Amino acid sequence: MTRKVSCAVPARLASNRFPGKMLHPLLGIPIVVHTLRRAQEAGCFDEILCLTDSHAIRDAVVDAGFRAELTGPAANGSERIGKYHDYIANDLIVNLQGDEPVFPSQALRLICRALVLDPESVHVLVHDHPASQAELDNPHRCKTGLDADGRVLDFYRGKPHVAAGLLAESRLQMGSYGYSKTYVRKYAQGAQSGLELSESHELLRDFAAAPIRAHACPFLGQAVDVPEDAAAALALLQRASAGGASWPADNAEADPNMVIIRS
Repeated sequence: MTRKVSCAVPARLASNRFPGKMLHPLLGIPIVVHTLRRAQEAGCFDEILCLTDSHAIRDAVVDAGFRAELTGPAANGSERIGKYHDYIANDLIVNLQGDEPVFPSQALRLICRALVLDPESVHVLVHDHPASQAELDNPHRCKTGLDADGRVLDFYRGKPHVAAGLLAESRLQMGSYGYSKTYVRKYAQGAQSGLELSESHELLRDFAAAPIRAHACPFLGQAVDVPEDAAAALALLQRASAGGASWPADNAEADPNMVIIRS
C-alpha cells in the first residue's frame, strides 16, 4: 500500500527581505493561497494544511477554502512543522514554503514520490542544470553544493563553506523539502546553529541528522523572496491564466529514479 503524504505550508507574516509577502496579492489572491492551490493541483497529497503564527494569514487561508492551524512562534518552517506536528495526520511530510505561488505540480509529485520511495532521507529539489555566475553571485538565491558524485555537501547564499576542491558544482534549490515526522520532530528539539542563522537555511541546523538527497527537477517555478520576485511570479500566473490552464501547463512528468542525483 502506498504511504500517505501530507503537504504542510508554513507561513509567517514577518520576513526580513519582504515583510508581509504571504498576503501580497497576485491577481487579487494572496501569495500563500496561490501556494496552497499549487499543492492541491498536484493531486498527490492526502492532506494539505497551512501552519501559521498570523491570524491574518489564517483568515485568508480559511476564507479561500483551505485548512489553517494557528501556531506559536518558530524559527523557520521546518521547526514550525516539527513543533506543531500533532496537527499533521501522516508520517511523511512535504514542506512547501508559503512563498511559492507558481511551484510546479510536477515538482511536487516528484518530491512526494521520492519521499515515499525513501522515507528515511531528507529530500530537496534542485534545478537540473548548474547555477549561472549571476545566480551564484545573488545572495537572495539558495544554492546546493554538490560533490563529484552528486552528494549534497553544502547549502549557501553567499560563499560555500566547504573547500573549493570538494565542491564540484552548485545548483539553485527549490522551495520544498520532504521528510518524515520522526526527523522533523527531532529537528525542532535542536538548537539553531551558527550556519543556519548566517545563511538563513534550516537544513544547516544539523547537517548529519539524516541523509540528504537532491533531485534534479526540470520543472521550475518562481519563489518570492524579495519584492522584485513578485512581478516575475505575476507574469507566470498571468501567462497561465491567459492560456486557461493551471500552472504549469506542461503535463510531462519526471521519474524520481531517473533524476535523483548520484548518491
